[in-house]
Amino acid sequence: MKKMQEQGVSESGEVKLEKEEMGADSRAYPPVAWWNASPKTHKRQSFEVLIGHIKNKMNKQTFSERCTLCQDVLPFTDHKQAICKNGHMWLRCVLSYQACQTLTFRRCLLLDSIARLPKPEDPEWIKKILQAPCTLCDSPMI
Repeated sequence: MKKMQEQGVSESGEVKLEKEEMGADSRAYPPVAWWNASPKTHKRQSFEVLIGHIKNKMNKQTFSERCTLCQDVLPFTDHKQAICKNGHMWLRCVLSYQACQTLTFRRCLLLDSIARLPKPEDPEWIKKILQAPCTLCDSPMI
């Protein structure tokens, strides 16, 4: 502990600097991080871990969408479009992220994103979601 105090570190872990080292800001600096990485590097690692978890969950979807043209599975690899193994591409609904596999859908007034129309066999919660405004800009879907 005595050695730390000689190096300018208090018992609580705060770095102590002389007046000329601190400049106009007289606040004590926060405790030294144990990982010795800059905050940007630590945030980047945290984001990469979070993105990895999300990708794992996306690959474990509990329902499988199928292409209406070839009945092949539509994997969820992109939030904007779905492409089956045979190359059929469908845009994804901005409200439910389901593939819009019909010729009629609603469009956002500002961003030109699309939302599929509810089907009679859809559960009530999906029908409610599909009536919402654009999730990206909150403008009406027409």
